[in-house]
Amino acid sequence: VRERIACGDWWAGVGPRIDVEVRSVGTADLEVGDVLLGASPSVTLADDRCTDRVLAPTETCVATVGFAPRESGSVGGVVVVVSNDPAGAPEVRVTGRGIAPTVPVLRLEPSSLDLGQVSVGDTVDRDVTALNVGTAELSIGRVHLEDGGDVVTVARNRCSGRTLPVGGSCGVTVRFAPEKAGPTGTNLRVASNDPKTPHTIDVQSTAVPAPAG
Repeated sequence: VRERIACGDWWAGVGPRIDVEVRSVGTADLEVGDVLLGASPSVTLADDRCTDRVLAPTETCVATVGFAPRESGSVGGVVVVVSNDPAGAPEVRVTGRGIAPTVPVLRLEPSSLDLGQVSVGDTVDRDVTALNVGTAELSIGRVHLEDGGDVVTVARNRCSGRTLPVGGSCGVTVRFAPEKAGPTGTNLRVASNDPKTPHTIDVQSTAVPAPAG
């Protein structure tokens, strides 16, 4: 039995299957008991053709081990072959590394937008920043307000159609120009290739009567 199997780098949740060959190299029959695994969930016994086998000298059997890292970083496990070998049960160390998948992640700042109190006839602008905090390019699609009528609008849109590199950002300016007093609420919605798209932020504002005179 070989002492170590290096599986290399794999995306979390996927990986190879490796055959572990057990060979009888003595002069008497080798009685194989169990093929046991350590506690690592990343290493599994995919196919066992060795347990309870009796191997004549030079005869072999194969146990197939599956390696699929459950997390990013270095992971591994141990395969133990129990037998009547007086030298004890040999251990096979299975090692590898899990790699986190590259995905774009959109974050909107601020997470909500309060335009405050604005007098009828006045205008206030507030900026919203879209950031790519993921590990792959972020492609931004449509940016729009779900419902704001003509008083809450997207005054400047520097994000739609943009592809942001990792760590990149762009901006959207939301404008409140009330025509009559009262509260206004809407949502700014941003579509992208983030798996959790679309993203929305709550936009609130209140119009107050214009000062007399």
